[in-house]
Amino acid sequence: MKSKTLSKFLALILAFALYLDLSVTPSAAAEPSINPDNPNILFIFIDDMNTVPGVYGGQAQTPNIDRLASEGMLFTNAYAAAPACNPSRIAMLTGLRPASSGITTLGPAHRKWRDYLARPDGPAYQYYGEGIDKIETIFQHLHDNGYYIASTGKTFHDNDQLAQEPWDDLRKWNFWPGIGWPENLPLHGMSEYYDNVSSDSDWGAIENAVDPDSGSTFYAESDLPDYETTQNALDILNTTPTDRPFFVGVGFLLPHLPWYVPQRMLDLYPLQSITPPETIPDDLADIPPDGVGLVWQRGGYYDQQYVFDDDYQWKNAVAHYLAGVSYVDEQVGRILNVLEDRNLAGNTIVVLWSDHGYHLGEKKHLQKHTLWEVATRAPLIIKAPGVTAAGSATDATVNGVDLFPTLVDLAGLDMPTDFHRDGRSLLPLLQNPDEHWPWPATITLGRWDRPTAERSAIRTRGWSYIRYDLNDHDPDRREELYFRITDPHEWRNLLSARNANPDDYRGVRLFLEAVLRGQILPDEPPTARDQQISVPLGLMTPIQITGDDPNLDYLVFRITSLPTAGKLYASKEGGAPAEEITEPGTLIINKPGWSANLVYEPTGGDISDRFTFSASDGRQTVDGVVDISLREETIYRLALPVVMQD
Repeated sequence: MKSKTLSKFLALILAFALYLDLSVTPSAAAEPSINPDNPNILFIFIDDMNTVPGVYGGQAQTPNIDRLASEGMLFTNAYAAAPACNPSRIAMLTGLRPASSGITTLGPAHRKWRDYLARPDGPAYQYYGEGIDKIETIFQHLHDNGYYIASTGKTFHDNDQLAQEPWDDLRKWNFWPGIGWPENLPLHGMSEYYDNVSSDSDWGAIENAVDPDSGSTFYAESDLPDYETTQNALDILNTTPTDRPFFVGVGFLLPHLPWYVPQRMLDLYPLQSITPPETIPDDLADIPPDGVGLVWQRGGYYDQQYVFDDDYQWKNAVAHYLAGVSYVDEQVGRILNVLEDRNLAGNTIVVLWSDHGYHLGEKKHLQKHTLWEVATRAPLIIKAPGVTAAGSATDATVNGVDLFPTLVDLAGLDMPTDFHRDGRSLLPLLQNPDEHWPWPATITLGRWDRPTAERSAIRTRGWSYIRYDLNDHDPDRREELYFRITDPHEWRNLLSARNANPDDYRGVRLFLEAVLRGQILPDEPPTARDQQISVPLGLMTPIQITGDDPNLDYLVFRITSLPTAGKLYASKEGGAPAEEITEPGTLIINKPGWSANLVYEPTGGDISDRFTFSASDGRQTVDGVVDISLREETIYRLALPVVMQD
């Protein structure tokens, strides 16, 4: 019997060397640096449009939006930062999530958003400090970098917000009260419904609306706010200067209520052709009271009684919504034609974006302001000549807040240095729709009565998770969880005992909640941390490289240089080696999280080795170095008697 055995083992000490300048300095006023070679940008804002365009498989006839998608990239999993106009637009235009800025509602205080950011008791001031109310919007940043900037229609939420930007050409817009509500309200004929829901819950042909100033003549298509917006857009695009690039924002009101549309658009949608959204009778039975409350406080009782219980009225409402979408599509076509006529299409980035989605009967709701899929998922199309492939599409989960850094990258500019932004540039996806993109989208819905209470949701490719009480400490959790792959309509809340054993999904829920809690905090760049790895006996040695992100974001790891005295493998489940990594720049495919698992095998006689890696959260990248030292030691094992059995 041997009294001892000798064995060799590897001891690895990982030292991560980071070279990252995290200093932030305010931007100084300077003369714009004009580069005429920078691309033009046409940004088309659409209000309340869900994924009904034809290119998304919807019922709306949208040949021009479909054409734009065929020339650029379609995002099939794009989400709003908030399911309401004001916070969604401010998030996109500043690059700050609603939970970072505190701008989460349509309330009067939040509409005066710069004043709100300056409040010392607000979340933005407390995190970012004094001066956050001077944060640059994408409009300002482009202007300061030499762009001619112009706007017409609803780009910001209202004209007071627009007036604070340094426009070269600003055409203000009118919502219906500014034009005059029709004398013969409501056009749909449901007076009790109209009186009990909201002042804009009306729909009908614009030619049937009586002008209140005359009391006898009717409105015409030319009275529509979006008609005026289009005329302004055509005028702007036909007169933009040629000595510098332009940014032109065009904001359409439809299909926001009221759905006053030309009769010729309604003729596209005979009621016998309309299919209302698919629903189930007890759709709200497994929803927490907070979710049900979102439906009923927005007029759900009257929606059910007057619209959804009446097949004619439901189809009629859907037809008017679709007609509004088709009218906007026609205006989009007229605007895109100008780019062709002026030979600008080859150097103009076109972005078409809706600020959020809209319910047309799903969850017994005829509005927005919910955290479910249909109110938060919205169209996004980007055509960037020389960058996007014609007819490309991606199912990556992206957010409206990502558009700020995306526009900066596409314009060939540097990000502002005033404050850190939350969004991630979509440029890698625009260049390659199959690019690894593990990050989720988060959505925030504020409360006017409790501004600090966050109702939040997170979307991944597979899961939809909603929390109505994220900032509360009530042990009675109010939440929903859906597996999007098999339940795209969100009909089966897996955290309801009615449908499943909630404990079966505890791990998924806790993981998504952890990411969500991190996501609603202002972001900081990722870091890597020093580690001491405990190495088992044997030549094959598992290594875990780990990065930290204060926001609990997912990190993407790449091996940037290979070891010289050994081989590196990606790790399978359980730590076994998988495919050898043979090329610098190799992406480590890991589960969503903050570490990547590798296997190192020494092949030479050297006593030291090293390789390098990068960790990225999509906004910033840090570099790490793994130094490996090998040494031989003697391991003594206690000799145990061996008893032989007959």
